[in-house]
Amino acid sequence: LKQYESSLKGTGLMLEGDHDPQVLGELLSICRPEWFMAEGPLHLPDEENCLALSHVELLWIQGASQPGSELFPFCQNLESLILSEWEPGMQELLPLSTLRNLHTLTLAECDLISLSNIEFPPSLHRLQLIDCDTLSDINGIQQLGKLKGISFSGCPQIQEVGQLGKLASLKWLGFPENM
Repeated sequence: LKQYESSLKGTGLMLEGDHDPQVLGELLSICRPEWFMAEGPLHLPDEENCLALSHVELLWIQGASQPGSELFPFCQNLESLILSEWEPGMQELLPLSTLRNLHTLTLAECDLISLSNIEFPPSLHRLQLIDCDTLSDINGIQQLGKLKGISFSGCPQIQEVGQLGKLASLKWLGFPENM
């Protein structure tokens, strides 16, 4: 791969299943990806190679128990984050508040009960909740003053949406069919 480094720079990178952190480190240093998808557990390489994650603008993590907690500090240019099949533990917090460039957050098929499990960044403009069929509590959403769009597609447990009235920047809404 080293010989193709100049043509691989800025390409996307997808990892399936379990992987060796050393191999990931080498791939990151060569590709310096703009988008990165990880399916399964994510084992980070040494800090020096993680610095290549600063180029990532789109990150998709699927099926990780603690998605990105150690990864996020290296993703300072991250604009869009997709988390699928996340199953937060009791009182587990998803620390996104330091991702100051994050504009779009998509949570798909996550066993999330409350949005209070998420430390939202103030820069968030769009929140998409897709098939999060256990989500029932959207308290805390009013802290997202810059939110322009929100979708609750396939989230049948959501009943109370009064907090949305406090979002002055909101331009579009998507509700589940039960509303």
